[in-house]
Amino acid sequence: MPTTEDKFRQIAEAKLPLDFLRACQSEAECVLMHQAAFGYDELWVLGAAIKYAGLSGKEVRVIAS
Repeated sequence: MPTTEDKFRQIAEAKLPLDFLRACQSEAECVLMHQAAFGYDELWVLGAAIKYAGLSGKEVRVIAS
């Protein structure tokens, strides 16, 4: 039976941008996201991205420019 984390990963992998998923799977320690990467109506997706990166062992940095 899938765990809650497994279910979350399935949902996140279906909704997050492919480039972001690749960054989380890379050997880099940190994932950079531009502040405009997610719209005001996509706060769930932003939260999911941060959670997914954390589960992948990545630090998340949001940059302005």
